[in-house]
Amino acid sequence: MDEDNTLQKFFDIINQEDWSDDVYLGEESNNSTIMKQFISFPTPHPHFFINLTFEYEYNPDLGDKLW
Repeated sequence: MDEDNTLQKFFDIINQEDWSDDVYLGEESNNSTIMKQFISFPTPHPHFFINLTFEYEYNPDLGDKLW
């Protein structure tokens, strides 16, 4: 299968999906705790790093609503 056919089939699959679904993102609350962790990895090229940020949220109200 050539590249153009594969690419066309991929876009056909993506375009058939219904992307209008609403996603519940939660509600802001004053009793949530957010923790962040940063990790940096050096690369073989000088002055270039890969930076990752992890964010954790403890929110008991949101957890109860999602459960």
